[in-house]
Amino acid sequence: FGYAPGKVILFGEHAVVYGQPAVAGTIERGIRVAVTQRDGEHADGPLLKSHSMGLRARPDPNGEGPDSLRQALAVLVDLYGQRVRSLVFSAEGTIPAGAGLGSSAALAVALLRGVQQVLGEPLLAGDALVERAFALERVFPGNPSGVEHTPIALGGCVASRRAPLAELPELGLG
Repeated sequence: FGYAPGKVILFGEHAVVYGQPAVAGTIERGIRVAVTQRDGEHADGPLLKSHSMGLRARPDPNGEGPDSLRQALAVLVDLYGQRVRSLVFSAEGTIPAGAGLGSSAALAVALLRGVQQVLGEPLLAGDALVERAFALERVFPGNPSGVEHTPIALGGCVASRRAPLAELPELGLG
């Protein structure tokens, strides 16, 4: 399982997009992802499904589901390799999408934590988790400031400032 809470930006919600500081913290609502491994053929790639959020997606260009979710699954394959192609993700959440509570960032962090658990990899923490979560979150529509996933990945309350685009790390993802 992977879990991540939602977030709320306490100060600087709109200013952070222009490089000003913001203060954000986690909330009790969140997203939980159960990860299982399919036996046998896995050429069709990972599958993300959610009954509570009404989602179903596969990463291939002609696959089912919203484009952003398919891209997020493709980023997971880029990050963790072909082992991810046999995984099934079942997501449940109590964060309403589009409410400004970090549903896409929470999904990104929960997916990462779930993948690490099922693959038996050491759990990412700190900057490494924040960096990978941002790589996943950037596929969702909008202009993520970087503040969304930071408190979700690190927990608690954080002060953050968006890095200029030129300073964002290049992850070499296709």
